[in-house]
Amino acid sequence: MHSHSLTWYLICFSQDAVPESLVREGESGPDGNYPMRAKFEKMCREAQLKITKAIEDIDGKASFQEDAWVRDNGGGGMSRVMSGGNVFEKAGVNLSVVYGSMPQEALQAATERGVDRAKGYKPGERVPFFACGLSSVMHPKNPHAPTMHFNYRYFETDGGGKLFYWRMNEMIAFEDVHVVIYII
Repeated sequence: MHSHSLTWYLICFSQDAVPESLVREGESGPDGNYPMRAKFEKMCREAQLKITKAIEDIDGKASFQEDAWVRDNGGGGMSRVMSGGNVFEKAGVNLSVVYGSMPQEALQAATERGVDRAKGYKPGERVPFFACGLSSVMHPKNPHAPTMHFNYRYFETDGGGKLFYWRMNEMIAFEDVHVVIYII
């Protein structure tokens, strides 16, 4: 646990000013998807601001505090946290942009059956990915009111073609462009 925290500290640093975008500028990604990556991040940032403003208005007492960070290899995030309010004991709405790689087995486990997204990779070679998401958890002060949680995510890899998915409430698949939408 300690080494994981240390690793995070070494590859991330806090920002006083939030960068205009956390997506690597000009990043083409699989099949030149920079515009889609930037558009999704922008949509998540706007949603983060609208959601936190609405929650502050509902609460009437507390306000969200923001912490932003960037990662050396691209990406980063913005955490917005509120605590000690009239309605909410604690609430968080967080944006993350991540560049990384994963084992082929992880990609296969997350892919529909019968589709080889790791096709073309050598055994043991890691598959690059891009992810962006907005997540939230809100704990009301009232112990009888339920805690609220949601995730809205975009995930992309060039393993055997493109794979995108959004998590919401229901699953809809578009095979011709490898898009899967989940509605939870």
